[in-house]
Parts: sequence; C-alpha cells; structure tokens
Amino acid sequence: YAYGAHEQQLDAVRDKAASFLGCATEELVLTTCTSEGLNRVAQGLNLAAGDHVLTTDQEHPGGRACWDYVVRTRGVVLDVVAISPGEHDAAAIVERMTKAITPRTKVMSVSHLLSSTGLRMPIASLCAAARAHDVISVVDGAQAVGGIAVDVKALGCDAYATSGHKWLLAPCGQGVFYVRKEHQDKLRPIALGWNNVRCPNYVAQDELAYHSGARRFEAGTHNSVGLVGLKAAMDLLADVGVDNIAAELLRKRAWFVPELQNKGWT
Repeated sequence: YAYGAHEQQLDAVRDKAASFLGCATEELVLTTCTSEGLNRVAQGLNLAAGDHVLTTDQEHPGGRACWDYVVRTRGVVLDVVAISPGEHDAAAIVERMTKAITPRTKVMSVSHLLSSTGLRMPIASLCAAARAHDVISVVDGAQAVGGIAVDVKALGCDAYATSGHKWLLAPCGQGVFYVRKEHQDKLRPIALGWNNVRCPNYVAQDELAYHSGARRFEAGTHNSVGLVGLKAAMDLLADVGVDNIAAELLRKRAWFVPELQNKGWT
C-alpha cells in the first residue's frame, strides 16, 4: 500500500487540501503538523543576524519555538507585540503590528485564531501591511482550518500552516502547509530524501534535482494511511459545510459565554 494504491491517492489528498485552503496544488505541502510547516519557513529562509521577526505574545508554543530557535542560532531579533486577552479591536491590533515593523523586519508570524482566547485575528489587514513593507507573512492556522472557511489567497498571506488533528478531525500526525509560488525559491528544503530529490535525476555530486513546486519540501515516505484519513475527514467537513460549522460554533458561544458570566466567571 505504501508504494501502491495509497501513494497514488496522495495526489488526491493534495488536491483536496489545496481546495480547502484556496490555493493551487503546486503550492501545497503535506506535513505532519502545524509546527513542521512553520519550521520550514523559520529554518528555510536565509535569515541573518540582525534581521527581525514580528509576532505576538499570544502565539502557541508550536508556532513560537521555531522563531526562538533562529534567535538563538542566527542572532535574529524577535519583536513581540502584546495582545491582551480581552482585546477585540482589530484596527488597534493592525496599527500596533504595523508600527512595530522596522526596516530590518523580514517576517511577520501570527495565528489566524488565537489558541489562548479564540480571537479571530485581522489576518487580511495584517498581511496587507506586511506586503506593503516587503515582509513575508506567515500564519499559524492550527485553530482555524475546518472550524472556519480559509482562503489563503483572500487572506493574502505568503505561508499558512495547519494540522489535521484539530478542527479537520483527522488522524494525528497529518498536516498541510501552503507556500505562495512566488516565495518557494526563497525557502531551502530543511530535509532531503527520495521524495523531494527526484531519484532518476539524482547524482550525489554538485546538483540536486528537486521536484518543481511545493513538492520540493516533502522529503521522505509519507504516512499514506493517515493522509487518506485526512482526505476522508475533509470530504466529511465539505459535505457538512464549514460555514455551517462556524455558524454553529458562534451560536454555542453566544449561549455559553453569558451563562458563564452569569455564574461569576470572567
């Protein structure tokens, strides 16, 4: 199965995941989790000492650790903008983030939905601000995909990572990562293997013949069984309708939060 029927189904998995994110299949990478996708940016970019990365103080450790690593190993500077748990002013958040961009800022990395509070961040406006300053925008979508509709082209982000085991309801150990076609050559593959180095053309000398498109970032043998499960989960969510899921989540929130407040919870 690993080299036969299931492997052949992986193209269908890529196509389905790409449709879920609103991108081209050639921009879609199969991963194991959100953190892996974010690391492909943090470690794949040619960041140097003195370069700045902009983020918030509400990032999940899975989305923050990769940037802390390049701070320690490459001398990158991490600029952190505070977002208080009770803040919902999108314009104020965008203004603070934009003001924190410096001439040395190379990357803006933020969550689509904050894992700490559930706040839906103004991603489209943040990505527009990043683009206006020639800054690469990276989004941690672990809490978003499957719970709300996600269109990476409408958001305007340059990279977007998510996991299969959260709102997508898929097996653990599955994830997808979007990287805009125009930025793929800026990222070095952080792992190499038979999958992203085309075996018929591979000569272990000076040149490595990568696959074209985002497949260059997929190094080894995939968990094809789990990825078939990921597609099945996405098929189910597509049948139910992600907009219906989002509406139901908001309906439950509208009832649940006032009930907690009435009982003295803050």
